[in-house]
Amino acid sequence: YNTNITILKIIHEFKNIGNNIRKHGAVISKYFVDKYSLSESHAKPTDVNRVLNLQSKMIYKPARKLTENIVNPEHFSKMRVSTHTRYFSSDVSTTLSYIFDEDDEDVEKFLSMSFEDYDKREIKKNPTAYLFNAINNWIRRMKNHYYYDLADNRKIDSLKDNLKEAIKLFNEIKIGKSRATSLIGAQMTTNSMIEIIDFYKSLGITTFCPGYFTQDCLENVFSVVRSSRKLPCAKDFVYQL
Repeated sequence: YNTNITILKIIHEFKNIGNNIRKHGAVISKYFVDKYSLSESHAKPTDVNRVLNLQSKMIYKPARKLTENIVNPEHFSKMRVSTHTRYFSSDVSTTLSYIFDEDDEDVEKFLSMSFEDYDKREIKKNPTAYLFNAINNWIRRMKNHYYYDLADNRKIDSLKDNLKEAIKLFNEIKIGKSRATSLIGAQMTTNSMIEIIDFYKSLGITTFCPGYFTQDCLENVFSVVRSSRKLPCAKDFVYQL
């Protein structure tokens, strides 16, 4: 069975996408702008700063795990997965969906607004909120530890449809003024996941867990090998392996 080996790079590409969006923002294709009625095509990292500034004046913070070091980390190369998970969290995307387009820092105006006045507002769908929610849903599906019943065609087809839409999003989106290699890697890893599902079904396997296809398992093996001796040479490493 011919499939890609790139499935192990899920987390690596997730972090690369996070770094690139922080630096350059993103341009969403017209297909997704029209499909989800977004106000524009540009997803802006400055929108996340708006959330950070807004909740700095609030006692109860809507995105409490969003902090300055998450939004503006000093060392991109050493960022943890949890940093990106908190950045693309549903708390952030939901907050972005409801804050004001203008005067969003006027907390008293926001908190004193009646339900009737709030419902009358014309809410434009924020492209940054949509993109963050899409990326959050993608990475959760790619690395969750839920056991799928491969005989349940409805759930499996729904999972594959969502992954295919993520592939289309990564294929058409632009980061900055150009395509980033991390987007190509994300397409390959996602397509590999779909192919693995079909491969499992062809073998008659009844359950499937996406979480076991990340590089975490491989990294754990290397950690165990290295634990017996710090920074082993090639010969020591092969012996211990």
